[in-house]
Amino acid sequence: MLAKGAEAVREVTSQHDIYHKCPLTGHIYGKRNDSAHTQPFRHFLVGLFGVNGADHRQHRQLLMPAFHKSRIEAYRDDMVVITQSELEKLQVGEVVDILDLMRHLTMRIATKTLFGMDFSQNGGRFATLLKEVFGKFASREVLALPFDIPGFPYHRLLNGMVELDSTMRGIIQQKRNGIDKVDILSMLIQARDAETGVTLTDDELLGHLGVCEMVDLVK
Repeated sequence: MLAKGAEAVREVTSQHDIYHKCPLTGHIYGKRNDSAHTQPFRHFLVGLFGVNGADHRQHRQLLMPAFHKSRIEAYRDDMVVITQSELEKLQVGEVVDILDLMRHLTMRIATKTLFGMDFSQNGGRFATLLKEVFGKFASREVLALPFDIPGFPYHRLLNGMVELDSTMRGIIQQKRNGIDKVDILSMLIQARDAETGVTLTDDELLGHLGVCEMVDLVK
């Protein structure tokens, strides 16, 4: 089912007992228990789309502080600084591939606002992984031949997802052991249900972050 328009979207996203949500990975989500290689599908692009009913309401409440007006203003400041730094690199009369420039800018902003770190400044492996995984995920080859066989695009996708999963879990652990920073991950780690004291697990954090990454990189 597809919903178009503000009223329709509001109805679908608020009436949890009527409209059941499912992970953005679609039918590939069903492969999450095939092997240890496919386990990242348990949370990849799940986020709010993979929980329903009371759990969905609870997760939305836990996510809200990360998108409070004061936090958005802080993200805005980072966006301005990063954008200005990219503009300063441009020379008058220089021919620039605007698509590559905007992709690079988007990656820097996404990693800074989500993780508090500018991973893509030096072409780091993390930024490359993000591009590879999200680029391959929706490819026709992966969707048509979802077989975990060496040499197949699906196999390469799974390798990238396993590496990305391990890298992101390491970042989460560093954040848990560190101090508060103005980024979405730090806020989600600190989020706690006022009544039950429940916090988001690492898998749930990965699910929500994956959706945020996709939204940022697709823009």
